Amino acid sequence: MQLQPNYMSVATIGINVATKSKLAAFVPFLAFDANTIVQKFLPIVIVIMAVVFILGIVAIVSGATRIKNGDTDGVMGIVAGVIMAAAPIIMYLIYAAFGMQQAAIQFGQ
Repeated sequence: MQLQPNYMSVATIGINVATKSKLAAFVPFLAFDANTIVQKFLPIVIVIMAVVFILGIVAIVSGATRIKNGDTDGVMGIVAGVIMAAAPIIMYLIYAAFGMQQAAIQFGQ
């Protein structure tokens, strides 16, 4: 006699999770919606990105001043400042590369 493995489909697992009394409390946490999370954290992220943008501009100016005074490490300050100031654009491009545009923050809307 050959035993057949007992496979459960994804729908069956989902139904079983919802009907179990101990796991029913965790069902809202299992439903992930990127748009909801982005909307909840959007104000905080905008403030953080604004502060980092200002720090990036300061790093660029500081790096240019260091180069003017003869310090060769000022170039790294400029590179770091450009990366910090362009962080929102870099993050959007990474999200777009992995097909997660719905989770990217859209400014100016």
